Amino acid sequence: PAPRAFAGMPSSSKRSSREQERLFGVMRHAERADGPFAFYGGMRWTKTEDYSNWPHDPPLSDEGMVAAQDLARQVRSFGEEKSRGSSPIVVVTSPYSRCVQTAAVVCQGLAGVKVRMMVDLSLGEIYGPQVMGSTEPQTVTRPMEQMIREGFKPSIVTQAKIVGKWPTWPEDLKMARQRFAVRFLTYLKRSSSVGRNFLLVTHADCVVSALSVMPSHAGQVAARVDYGGMFLANQVKPPSESMVHKVGGLLKGAACFGKAAHEQVRREKQEEEEE
Repeated sequence: PAPRAFAGMPSSSKRSSREQERLFGVMRHAERADGPFAFYGGMRWTKTEDYSNWPHDPPLSDEGMVAAQDLARQVRSFGEEKSRGSSPIVVVTSPYSRCVQTAAVVCQGLAGVKVRMMVDLSLGEIYGPQVMGSTEPQTVTRPMEQMIREGFKPSIVTQAKIVGKWPTWPEDLKMARQRFAVRFLTYLKRSSSVGRNFLLVTHADCVVSALSVMPSHAGQVAARVDYGGMFLANQVKPPSESMVHKVGGLLKGAACFGKAAHEQVRREKQEEEEE
C-alpha cells in the first residue's frame, strides 16, 4: 500500500478539521558549500565564480545534497508512524539557497503526498553584522531559478509562493531569535485554523528559538544544532486561546522576548486578517 505521511484523523471521523491532529517540524538545512570540509562539484566553493557572485548565499555542498535525501526519508518516516489518514503538508523555507535546496529535496522525497513549498522571507538568516559583516549587503540571495540543482523538478522552486518580510538591518541575535519564534508560532496557529501540517526549513537559530517555546522545552536553549538538525512533533489538540494570548503566553513562559514579541504577534495577526 502507498505510504502515508503527515496526516490528520481518519476521513470517517466526525471531528471537524479544527480538531484534527496536526504534525509540524523545524529543520536546519543540510551542509552548506562553504563549510570547512565541504566540496561543491568536487571543488572548494569559495574558489568558484559562484562564490564571487553570491558570497552570502552558499548552496548545499555535494554531501549536503545527499544528506538532504536522508532528511526527507526521516520526515516521511515520522509521518508514516504518526499518520491516521491523509492531509496536505506545506514546506516553508528560508529564502537562502541552502534552505531552498534542502526544502526542494524534502518535497520530492514526499512524493505521493499533497505537498507544496513556500518561501518565507521572515525565516532568513540573522540580518546584521554578526553574519553579514559591518556593511549591509546590496544583494544577499540569488534569483530562485539559480537555486535549481540537477535532479530537481524546477516547478517546485519556481512556483513557490514568496511571503513574509525581509528583516531590518542591523539585526542582532536576540532580535533574530524573537523573529524566528514569532514566525514559528504563527505557523503553528495557522496549521490549526486551515487544517494543514507544516515543516519549516531554516537556520540553526530558528530551530533553537522554536524549540525554546515548546512547552516541553520552555526556557531551555539548545547549545548547538548540526546540519539537518530538526524536531518533529504532533499537535493533538489545537489551542483554544486567541493567537495573541497564546503566543504571548508561550513567549513569557520561555522568558525570552517579553512585550516586544507580544506586539509583533499582534501586528502579524492584523496583517493576516487584512490580506
